[in-house]
Amino acid sequence: MRSFAKSPILDALTRSVRIMSATQAAGLLGRGSKQDAEAVLRRIERSRLIEQVGGAIIQKRTEMSPLIQWKAKQSTNQPNFDAIAYELKRRRFQHGRLDSIWKATSRGFRALGFSKMQRPSRRADWDHDVGLTSTWLSLRPEIELENAHWILEDDFRDYGIEMTCKPDALIERANCTPEYIEYGGAYSAETLRNKFESWRHLDWRLY
Repeated sequence: MRSFAKSPILDALTRSVRIMSATQAAGLLGRGSKQDAEAVLRRIERSRLIEQVGGAIIQKRTEMSPLIQWKAKQSTNQPNFDAIAYELKRRRFQHGRLDSIWKATSRGFRALGFSKMQRPSRRADWDHDVGLTSTWLSLRPEIELENAHWILEDDFRDYGIEMTCKPDALIERANCTPEYIEYGGAYSAETLRNKFESWRHLDWRLY
């Protein structure tokens, strides 16, 4: 179990994301195919550090440019909420493929020194949470290069962050304004406007 506790997969599932698909695990490992990654996942599963929670049709995220990138002290023009809502709706109907979905167990969290239980991720939220994992994977090189810290929404309270309308995550950089990250779901233009009004004083990106 000790060797698996050092796995980047377990590290990601306990520190950075709620769930991960086998394809994303392959990308995180940086080698091999989805089948190779599933073999690694099965080996970690046998130590009861992670578990497969099911399978789902997952859209492949090929474009990870932000739909909104707002700088509170620099941005002036409001985003085109109608166009962004249309793009979010169109994204939900893209073709995908079946993939296995994984999360850390309570034993996995304890193996890395955490006292909390596994992160909640309802089946209805899987597409969103897998999309957020894709966002984290795309931002990971930037985060590591800048020695920044990715904090998931679930952990905001542990860092003294209290918000009524919480984005999905934030990137904390030394001596810099935090940048919040949101992965868009089936948001209407009105929902996007409401989020914008809540966050217009923040630096944030919507993917």
